[in-house]
Amino acid sequence: MDLVKSTKRLGQSFWLQDSSSLIDLGEEPAVFLGESGIAGVAGCLTPSADDIRNRESCQHAVQACFEARDSIDASGIWEGLLLKEAALLADSLMPEHIASRGSEGIVGIPLRPDQVFDTEDICAYGRHMARRLNRHNVAVRVPASDAGIGAVSVLIEDGISVFVTGLMDRNRLGRTHDQYLDGLSARVHRRLQIDHVQCFAGLDIAGIDSMVDHLLEEAFQHDPQPERKIELEGLKGRAAVATARLSAAMKSRRLQGPKWNNLLRNGAREMALVWENITATGRCTARTYFNSLIGPGTISVLPMEALQELQIEGEPSVSLFQGYSQADSLFAELTRKGIELHREIEHTMDRQLDQALEQWITTLEAITELRAASLLFT
Repeated sequence: MDLVKSTKRLGQSFWLQDSSSLIDLGEEPAVFLGESGIAGVAGCLTPSADDIRNRESCQHAVQACFEARDSIDASGIWEGLLLKEAALLADSLMPEHIASRGSEGIVGIPLRPDQVFDTEDICAYGRHMARRLNRHNVAVRVPASDAGIGAVSVLIEDGISVFVTGLMDRNRLGRTHDQYLDGLSARVHRRLQIDHVQCFAGLDIAGIDSMVDHLLEEAFQHDPQPERKIELEGLKGRAAVATARLSAAMKSRRLQGPKWNNLLRNGAREMALVWENITATGRCTARTYFNSLIGPGTISVLPMEALQELQIEGEPSVSLFQGYSQADSLFAELTRKGIELHREIEHTMDRQLDQALEQWITTLEAITELRAASLLFT
């Protein structure tokens, strides 16, 4: 069965995790995307340091940037590669974007990893990238940190779609939703159109369960009683689906009342819930996550290989709006067990941002090395 088309009938779309699948397939993106029914690409890839040092095709791409602008620095070359990839993907998905009246055919654009620690920096660089690309089917990716969420209303008011990535709890998702509505309201107040502006809220599915399972394991190490181990083991592998289902319920409640009704009359689109990082964890397979989170107004983000593995027999059905009471009781039980999620979420996000920055700096070093070698032999 064609999983993409069958779930699309239930209101759920699929995005590719990144553009690497298109490169590996060796096809023109427009051809594959047009035939597959894929509704978007969550992130554009730029070459890693290893790619630049070892892959001839990546070296040629960087060399082309050298030749186009001899004085460009390493960060400028990185940005040039990103913009070229983003423009290609956005143009490839534009027919889908037009056919769906703007709801699909979206490309997520990452920001420079050194520009994501401060709200003002995020807004400034988000505007810069949006101006350079100048396409309505591009969404700027911002982290689910306080700085990233704080930038949502500003970017939305500026008419720039936003993809908040790496959310791990309902509190931050709720704040993201509030920021989205505030940005739309500001545009309506200024008598600006809002029908082309969107917000995508990405929940890190596998990341949530991995984090909670780790905390449960630590709790047992502090109190290694056999009966306690049985209790804690029974809580593993459940937090991600519970978070997603409670988030969907919370979003539905917030789409009530005069504020949303006024925005709806002006063409507002609902914030989409995006299931990121649907990969196997200690207790759940990718298939388990996927089958538990089918619902309208949602997007599943998967790498190509996972999408191919998830081809299933039979007709899929909506599963997202189930088990609310069990989900609520799970988090109450975690609290009783002394599991502190808020602090761990902050640490996880800080660590991820720092790792991304370190990898980016290494990539810039590889670009600089290649440029020096090019100058040496010219």
